[in-house]
Amino acid sequence: MANQTLKEHYKIPNWLLTLVILSLIIGVFLRFYPLDQKVYSFDETFSSTYIYGQHSQAYKNFDGSVLSAEEIKKYLSIDPNKSLNQSITQVINKVYVFPPLYPILTIVWSYLFNNWTDNTLVIQRSLTALFSVIALAATYWLGVELFTSKTTALVAVVILATSPFHLQYAQIIRPYSILIATTVIACACLLKAMRVKNIFWWVIYGLSVVIGLYSNVLFGFVLVAHTLYVLIESKLRNLKNIIPFLLTLGISTLMFLPWLWAFVNSSMLGYSVGQVAEGSSALALINAWIKGIQNLFLDLYNPYYSPNFFKAVQWFFAPIILAIAAISVYTLCQYAPKKVRNFLLALAIAAGVSLMVKDLISGSSITSRMRYLIPFALAIELIVAYLIGSWLTASQASHRRWGQFALSVFILCGISSCLVISISPSWNAFGSPNFPKVSKIISSANSPLVLCTNLDRALSMSYLVDSDTKFKLIQNDITIPDGFDTVFVLEALPKTLKKLEAKYTLVKTFPQAKLFEIKKS
Repeated sequence: MANQTLKEHYKIPNWLLTLVILSLIIGVFLRFYPLDQKVYSFDETFSSTYIYGQHSQAYKNFDGSVLSAEEIKKYLSIDPNKSLNQSITQVINKVYVFPPLYPILTIVWSYLFNNWTDNTLVIQRSLTALFSVIALAATYWLGVELFTSKTTALVAVVILATSPFHLQYAQIIRPYSILIATTVIACACLLKAMRVKNIFWWVIYGLSVVIGLYSNVLFGFVLVAHTLYVLIESKLRNLKNIIPFLLTLGISTLMFLPWLWAFVNSSMLGYSVGQVAEGSSALALINAWIKGIQNLFLDLYNPYYSPNFFKAVQWFFAPIILAIAAISVYTLCQYAPKKVRNFLLALAIAAGVSLMVKDLISGSSITSRMRYLIPFALAIELIVAYLIGSWLTASQASHRRWGQFALSVFILCGISSCLVISISPSWNAFGSPNFPKVSKIISSANSPLVLCTNLDRALSMSYLVDSDTKFKLIQNDITIPDGFDTVFVLEALPKTLKKLEAKYTLVKTFPQAKLFEIKKS
């Protein structure tokens, strides 16, 4: 590997190296800033109440009661009546939509930093940001193992560091950034184990597999990719790699079976499937795939927060980004070393293309969401990094210029997108784009009361409104208590709205967000 690295014909010029270093610093910095300014998404509130064991208690205490924003927030933090061991035990005993490693780490992290700050949003999101930074460091290692080129490895790190997709999921209280980190680490461990043929590294790889499985069930697609790669590389003849791999994979998978068995036999399996059960046309799927790949590198325009000028800029750069991505796939298939080609294609096919074909055949829509295709997204980014890296280190001056141009474009698009996302109150991964405006309307009212039929709406809004705002969860009882100058109804269920309309006059205050104001007769 060292000899191959020394054979690189060209080093990144100083101006581009400076740009790379600055982009890495900005990318890491933006992962931690501003952690508490984005909308507390519905998925995040579900994660927080589950992790801290507060979900059922919140529904019990909130049903029919009037609570302030500050009182609601306590359900999104550590339960003061539970010790660390009790909190960890309740997570292990209750099966949720993702395995217990991420919740356990979040609990430990929260107890460690609870004395430093009472902002639970910062505490929880800082952990996911940390996982994202670990993923960047691991990407360099993977790049050196896979490409045997420090230049290409550095390009891969820059692409991930400036990716608007990775920035968003570096700040979300869900186990996506830990999936990215464990995927990259496990891939590097596999390549290292196959190269050195040492039992120590097979043990390390097995440990990374166990951690990956207990981090996110989507890691299973990574293992399918690894299996394909090992079988293809060995051609079913080289038992020196096949047997250690199969033994390691088998033992690691067995260690995951207890949780998997509990998950399959729980109600969470049906809930998880139901989240992605809606159908989608082939044209809509293809459009979602193209947009998803584009958003890995360029995501400047959001109709809720961006000026129309940004839309024009995105339309200008999007074809360039997609063209380079397409050229990258072609170059990989035609000219890449067998090891690089087989590994990246196995990862892309097992974790993405196979699911895309499944969606096209069945009409399902799981692949319309790039967060379910994270290993595939990593494969695409590594394929692009391979092309740019090979250009930068080529002997031909024209190829090197193309590499400098391509890397500059990706850095420009990525950093611009990340800066725009960082200063916006929400973005695609967070959802609820209307909530920042809605919160201002609610906070501007005197002594406001907000009626909700969904607990997650109240939990999310509690971090946006003034502390004197009160909330009431209404289900069967739609009685409005006295003592409030202004009463709002936020995203209530249709049947509840009908009951309210039969008793009160509802005025559409913000129709886009389904915000109504009740006028008492």
